[in-house]
Amino acid sequence: MAITGLNHVGLSTPDIDRANAFYRDGLGFSEIISFAWPVGTPGADAGLGLTNTAASVTVLLTGNSYLEVLQFDSPRPIAFDSPPTLRREGISHIGLEVTDLDSATDLVVASGG
Repeated sequence: MAITGLNHVGLSTPDIDRANAFYRDGLGFSEIISFAWPVGTPGADAGLGLTNTAASVTVLLTGNSYLEVLQFDSPRPIAFDSPPTLRREGISHIGLEVTDLDSATDLVVASGG
């Protein structure tokens, strides 16, 4: 078996609308699909290895990379209380390829990042 690329990054957030506004509306990612499932959806629970899940999901695309944004309503997410650092478990950052670093930095800051 050979790994041929990275398909997507999953980002769990307490506020999917805010995350979507940042990545889609602010940074220009394209929305591919949005969906949700209620508590008691056996296929979702089995796929995640959890029970009684409920969540909203948006899949976004930029270039050839996908970002899967998830908001879990059940079970409630575990919040990160510490400031983001490279040493904290979980996603510490997402690297984007850009053509103009200064313009990209201005866009990220203007979009709330």
